[in-house]
Amino acid sequence: MSIADELQSLGVRVRHKSESRLMCLIGFFLGYRFMVSSWTTISSRTIWAPDRVRLDMLSVYAVIVRHELVHIRQARRYWW
Repeated sequence: MSIADELQSLGVRVRHKSESRLMCLIGFFLGYRFMVSSWTTISSRTIWAPDRVRLDMLSVYAVIVRHELVHIRQARRYWW
């Protein structure tokens, strides 16, 4: 199963951090590096990618995305 298929089957989307006010606020406190180098998942539906990641090429980042899907599943299980 491709990473795009996995994301679609789980109803998960990947977006750039700059699209989120919360991510920008966190980035303000943690610094520039947070916005450009780390992937973040804090909900059960969205994976936040660094701004320089090409979202049309997620297969290149399949290992990272699959790791973030672990956090998606955790959020769904424990609902935090």
